[in-house]
Amino acid sequence: MYTNNDIDTFLKKLIDSQNQISQNANETQTSIVQLRSEIDKNILKDLINQKIDYRHKVIRLLAEICKDESQRHECVKLDFISCLKDPLQSGTIQEKIESCRAIGNMCYENADGCDLVFNIIGINTLFDVCRYACETNENESEQLRMMTLGALHNIINSNETVAESILKENLFQIFLLYIPFLSESKIILFLFSICSNMNDHDTKCEHLVSSHLLSAIGNQITESNIYDNRTVILPYLLEACEEDSVKEELCSSLFYYKLINLCEQYVGQDEEFLRETCYLLVVLITTDKSIDHLLTSNKYDLLEYGISWLEKSNLQLKMTGALIITNLTRNDQSAISILSDKRKPDIKLVEQLKYFSIQLQNKFELMTDEQAKAAHGILGALRNLAVPTTNRHLLVDNDVLDNVIPYIFIKNFGGEIAYKATGVIRFLLRDAKETSKLAIVDDQILKQIVLNSSALHAGLQFESRRVLFLLPIALKTIEAIEALARNDVFPLITSTLASCDVQTNRGIIQNEALIALNIILMLANAFICEKLKEANCHENVKEFLKQEIQYSEIVNNVLQLIHLIKKQNNFLTIEQLHEYKPLLENIRISQNCGGRRLIDRTLAIIQNELE
Repeated sequence: MYTNNDIDTFLKKLIDSQNQISQNANETQTSIVQLRSEIDKNILKDLINQKIDYRHKVIRLLAEICKDESQRHECVKLDFISCLKDPLQSGTIQEKIESCRAIGNMCYENADGCDLVFNIIGINTLFDVCRYACETNENESEQLRMMTLGALHNIINSNETVAESILKENLFQIFLLYIPFLSESKIILFLFSICSNMNDHDTKCEHLVSSHLLSAIGNQITESNIYDNRTVILPYLLEACEEDSVKEELCSSLFYYKLINLCEQYVGQDEEFLRETCYLLVVLITTDKSIDHLLTSNKYDLLEYGISWLEKSNLQLKMTGALIITNLTRNDQSAISILSDKRKPDIKLVEQLKYFSIQLQNKFELMTDEQAKAAHGILGALRNLAVPTTNRHLLVDNDVLDNVIPYIFIKNFGGEIAYKATGVIRFLLRDAKETSKLAIVDDQILKQIVLNSSALHAGLQFESRRVLFLLPIALKTIEAIEALARNDVFPLITSTLASCDVQTNRGIIQNEALIALNIILMLANAFICEKLKEANCHENVKEFLKQEIQYSEIVNNVLQLIHLIKKQNNFLTIEQLHEYKPLLENIRISQNCGGRRLIDRTLAIIQNELE
């Protein structure tokens, strides 16, 4: 039997040897292994089963022995786990501490040990120790809280089956008990690490969200706690925030604004932390409910942060500020409200576009990725603001269009920036000042829009074509139509009718091409007609008529087009005009009475022309 002094001697030798391991690694490691193997484990087991006054030291010695992998497995086979149930249930606080330490070490990367803890000691026994740790006022309670979470962490991390079973026992409800103690050593580290390990078992984070653990942490955690534990908190939250419910839960607390304060505190000091945190800030507000939660705060003004960060010199903050405004304008009502704000966010956004233009001297090919990210955020905000029709006149008056046009040339991010810029142009084009409209039909601008209309980026392709098709409607001058003809827009319009390779909203874009073609023919002169012939207009219109046409508006525009074609002298031969007749007769079959009457009238005109 080992006396109290024997156990003290063993402990001192083991702990001293471990502290010296860095100085003479191989020799020290050998002595530790030898010492661990020399200790009679059966005697230790008998001592643990006795209620002696130094039992906690014996259990601590067991914990130190189990730091070695081979010893750990041996101790599990010797059924030390059964011996620890009594000290956990009825032992002193020090015995509970050392029992949790021993369990944590025995279960480290040892699935068999986890099974025995779950089946012999039972998860409810461990949870009872957790409750005791969070309720007692004894001096060692802080250490016990850390050890309970450490034991649970190793169990959950080492055995997936046991982890799944523990989850079903309301694990996150137990974690709520630790909320008042987040500033204590390793509490946050263990909580977030365990939550991360539970991701694979907690479908859509349902258990986590229903427990409201994250909102409780968000309200209680200090900014310094967040920063000190950033390496475990940020990666976990970025993974968990794949679920919208997690974003909403976090935003229902003060956590978001604590992250904002940290960004302002560490700008210029820790750029990696700033980059990761700003990304998380953007991810968190990509749902409407998250925004709604944040806007209920009486203490913080989210729009104010968006505007003030927009004007910061740090590009990470500038981009995040723009994206905050973007997400605040996700629907028409909020976009209208924000545009009327006395702080004039739209003007601040435009000023930032001007800033980049001046800084780069309009040489946008020199734009860095960081500048491009900020510009992308700004253009996204302006695009959202331009969606409500009531906003457009004010945006036009504030010269938004003129400052956005140069950004169609930017190639960063596979055309994403040009896509946002072109979207703003499309929304504002009809209401634009004449000078802005004329700027768009400048040959250099038109060539770029035509080039973008065949981009790999589907959104840029779609928006560019819509802008080109809206130009005849917006300007309605021969000079503008001639500019379109000169810059090869006609082949794009007619080929879109024949075979639209933009699959998203195909009907919309084809109808806009039809309307554009109608206006072009209304204003056509000899040069324009010749360019339409070169664009294979007749053959492409025939191909369009072979397609299934569902909407009466499109039928009306088709018939209008044929009337306009007929009126143009020498544009089509009688034989070519006759080719429309069977195609229209085929369309007639699927139309209602009104549509059929319109088609009959057009067929009669064609017949009269033939006769």
